[in-house]
Amino acid sequence: ALSFHDSQAALATVTALSADTGTAGDFITSVAAQTVSGSYSGTLGAGEKIQVSVNGTTWIDATAGAGTWSAIGVTLVAGAGTLSVRSIDTAGNTAAGSGHSYTLDQTAPSAVATVTALSADTGTAGDFITSVAAQTVSGSYTGTLGAGEKIQVSVNGITWIDATAGAGAWSASG
Repeated sequence: ALSFHDSQAALATVTALSADTGTAGDFITSVAAQTVSGSYSGTLGAGEKIQVSVNGTTWIDATAGAGTWSAIGVTLVAGAGTLSVRSIDTAGNTAAGSGHSYTLDQTAPSAVATVTALSADTGTAGDFITSVAAQTVSGSYTGTLGAGEKIQVSVNGITWIDATAGAGAWSASG
């Protein structure tokens, strides 16, 4: 019989969140309900499984195959936390894998931005009527931009351009 502590035992690594709403792969998200996925090396024997936990106490079974795994129904805890992953055999022996830190941020920014000008307002000044498509849009904001927060501008609600902000004012080119 193959021992679980044999060098062939599966060792899992957390590699992704299903809804990573920050920069892709940064494990910063505003969504608590996740499917966590990853890879594993070694062999996952009959009856052995990979599990994920956000608190080290409650473990969720993953579906595994061909060196990858995913665990549906993982609920992140607000703030900074760590996802743990382990392999477990039928006797309850465990092998800790490589987890990953995450941040669940569901707090809206306190800064409120207002558009106040176009760089080439060719109509009456301030009427936002123009014959020039390429613009630098500028404005003001109230409140405080926290670390990692930014102001963005969009003409269609789909594509967003980052603004440069400071001292209650901002501008976005392009």
